[in-house]
Amino acid sequence: MPSRLEQLPPELVDAISPSLSLDTIRSLRLSSRTVQQTTFPEFRRRFFSRISTCLDSYSLNRLSEMASKPELASAVRRLDIDLCLPTPSFKQDLQEVEIYKERLPLKKPPQVDNADFVLALEVLFNNINKKRHQEQVIGTFSQTLQKFGNLKELRFLSHDRYYRKDLHSDVQSGCLSIVFKALVQSGVTLEHFATSDRETESGSFTRTAILPWSNPTISVSLQKVLPEALQNIKSMDVHLWPPRNVEIPRENTFTQFLAAATNIQSLSLVFDGEGGHYSKEVIHSLSHIPPLTKLSSFNLRACSFNQDDLRFFAVHHRQFLRRMDLQCVNLHKGTWKELFEHFQHDLRELEFLNLDLLGQGRNKRRVIFDWGDFDGLFGMVMDAHSEEETRTMKEMLNEVIEHHEVHDPNQPPDNP
Repeated sequence: MPSRLEQLPPELVDAISPSLSLDTIRSLRLSSRTVQQTTFPEFRRRFFSRISTCLDSYSLNRLSEMASKPELASAVRRLDIDLCLPTPSFKQDLQEVEIYKERLPLKKPPQVDNADFVLALEVLFNNINKKRHQEQVIGTFSQTLQKFGNLKELRFLSHDRYYRKDLHSDVQSGCLSIVFKALVQSGVTLEHFATSDRETESGSFTRTAILPWSNPTISVSLQKVLPEALQNIKSMDVHLWPPRNVEIPRENTFTQFLAAATNIQSLSLVFDGEGGHYSKEVIHSLSHIPPLTKLSSFNLRACSFNQDDLRFFAVHHRQFLRRMDLQCVNLHKGTWKELFEHFQHDLRELEFLNLDLLGQGRNKRRVIFDWGDFDGLFGMVMDAHSEEETRTMKEMLNEVIEHHEVHDPNQPPDNP
C-alpha cells in the first residue's frame, strides 16, 4: 500500500522539496521509486542547474556523458569553465609533458593543492598549443553544448596565480578562444558572462580568471569569434587582475573584448584595489570605445580613475544609462564635486546611484556625506524609484554636492 508521502500530488511534493536539506532529499529519493520520481524536479534544480568542467579529455568526456541524458541536460543554466581543476587523468597526462622536467621553481612554496593546480595548468598549456588537440576539444565541446538548450550563463574561472608568468595570458587566452569557438559552433545563446565565482564574506573572490586584456593585442583566432560569441550577451561581470611578475602594458585589449558585446545591458568591472595603476588606463580606454547603445547599468569597484574619463564614458551612454554603482573607488584627478555636477547636468535619465567608500586625489582622502540624519557616512544610496523617496535624482545629487566633504585628518590636502 502506498505511503502517505507517495499519495501526495507531485505538485505539492515539488513545492515542499526546495525547503528540505540535502540529506533529507537523499533519504527520500532512496525510500521508493515513486518518491524518487516526484522529487526529481528539485533534484535536477539543486544538482544540475550549475555544473563545472575543465578542458581536459577526462572532464569533457564526463560532461558529454551527462549531456547525453536529456532530462539532466535541460536543467543546466550555468556552466563554469575552471582552468585549474585537477582531475584523475592530469597526473597521468603529466608524464608526457616535456615542460614538467624543466618546471621552474615557484616564487612561493605552495601547498599540495596549489602544486596540483600548477601542474594541471602546465598540462593544459601544453595541450592547447597542439592544433590537433584544439580541434578535438572544440568539436567535442561544441557537440556537448548543443544539448544544453537552456544554458544562459558562462563563467571562466581560474584558482591560482602562482604559476609561471609566461602561462598567465597565453594559456587563458588560448582556452578562452577554444571556449568561444565551441560556443559559436554549438549555436548556444549566452546571456551572461563572468570571470569570477562568488564573493566571500571578506569581499574577496574564490576563483578569478585573468582575461587577455593585458596582452598587446587579442589573438587573431579570438578576434574572429568574439563578435558572434558575445553578440547576445546581456550582462558581463568581469574581474581585471594583473598577472603577477608580468609587466603591465599601457595599452590594453579589454576594450576590444567589450566592444564585441554590442547588446550588453549590464556591465560590472572589479579591479584589485583603488591604487591599481592599470585601472586608470582601462577606464581611460573605455571612455573612447563606441557607445554600447543598450547599456543601462554600470558598476565599478576597487579601482582608480580620472574625472574626465568616467564623465566621458557616462555621457556616451546617457541615453540608456539608468543605474550606476561606484564602490571603493578613488578619483585620481579631478574632484567629486565637479563629477557630481556633471552627473546632475548630463545624466538626466539616471534613476539609481550608489556611492560607497569614495576617495579623492593621490592621498585617497575619504569622501564623507554629512547632513541631517546622514552624519559622517562613507556611503550614500540614491534611488529615485524608491517608494519612500520624494525627491528627484537631480535634487538628491544637489544635496550630495552641497553636503559632501573630502576629509582625512591624518593627511595633508592635495596641492591645487
